[in-house]
Order: sequence, then structure tokens, then C-alpha cells
Amino acid sequence: GSSGSAGSSSGGTSASPLSDADSAVLARAQRAFGRDRKKRNLNFYACDLIDWLLKSGDFDNRADAIAFGQRCVATRRIRSVTADHDFGDDRCAFRFVSDNDSLVSKAAEVMQRSAPLRNTAPPRISTTTTTTTT
Repeated sequence: GSSGSAGSSSGGTSASPLSDADSAVLARAQRAFGRDRKKRNLNFYACDLIDWLLKSGDFDNRADAIAFGQRCVATRRIRSVTADHDFGDDRCAFRFVSDNDSLVSKAAEVMQRSAPLRNTAPPRISTTTTTTTT
């Protein structure tokens, strides 16, 4: 019996964090997909995740499963591998994102290195002390 409770929130994407129910579904999906793939390669096709969500009983229909995937993209829990693709019922590749995701870390490094250098020096800390006499 599928409850569909994880997909009962409003449609559309939101930047708010995932609900507890959605987070639990995502964690199960990540574990299930991780078993079938090399540990360092958690890429998957959107349609494969949708199929899994339906088979697992977490969602009753493809539209709710797609909305779940879109919430995961909006909250940056999954991301498109090649470009900024919307999550849909297709063979676009996505990957699970974790706090220590090396791709995210590398992207942040590149962005930091490519930012224009500012011509500001850090504040100097004085090493001399002043004494007052009374």
C-alpha cells in the first residue's frame, strides 16, 4: 500500500528545506542507488529515480514523483550532471549531492579563484602595548 504522503506538499519548486518525509525518501533512494553503483559515482537518470520511487511505494503516480525530484533540485539535494536541466521524466543525468560532495567543493574552489582580487589588505594587529601612568 502506498501512502503518497511524501508527495502531498504543494506542487512547484521551493527553496525551503525538504520536509522530513521527503528527506527520508531521498535517503532511502540514495542508499538504494548507491548499492548498484560504484561508491564514488552516484549518477542516475531522472526516469530511473521516478521508477524507483513508484516501486518503493513512496509515490502513487509519476507526477508526484517528478514534483519530489523538482523539490530535491530546488533544495540542492540532487543536481544535474551536465547542465541546468529541470527534473523530469527523461534520461537526463543527475547526482545526489552531499555536504562533502567533491564536485561541489571543486566548483566552489574554481569560483573563488576566478573572483577578482580585491586590493584591500587585512587589518593590521598591533603588537605594541600602551601603558598609562596615573
